[in-house]
Amino acid sequence: MFRRALYMREDLLGPSHLLVANTLFKLGKLLHAKGTKDATREAKLLFQRALDIRTAKQGVYHSNTKTIRRALMALETVDLGAKFSGMGTGKQQELLALDGLRSRL
Repeated sequence: MFRRALYMREDLLGPSHLLVANTLFKLGKLLHAKGTKDATREAKLLFQRALDIRTAKQGVYHSNTKTIRRALMALETVDLGAKFSGMGTGKQQELLALDGLRSRL
């Protein structure tokens, strides 16, 4: 349903409209809740696109932009945590990676 709404909004409003960003974010949240790797990967792409639109239209300090940035950061943090836990490299490298992520955002 959200995919259909996304296609319709993009067609009617253009690919960089704020309502398109809303739909991208909501679809991303649904995909992330699905819990599969493919769905999470797609959710990250949708979040990134929504973040790009929000940043361009509302700036980096707007509350909606920050919400999407935090959601994207949370997805990337979970992804990094899964990678490091499988490697057995310890908490130190995981924390360094997370610090690098935070400084990037």
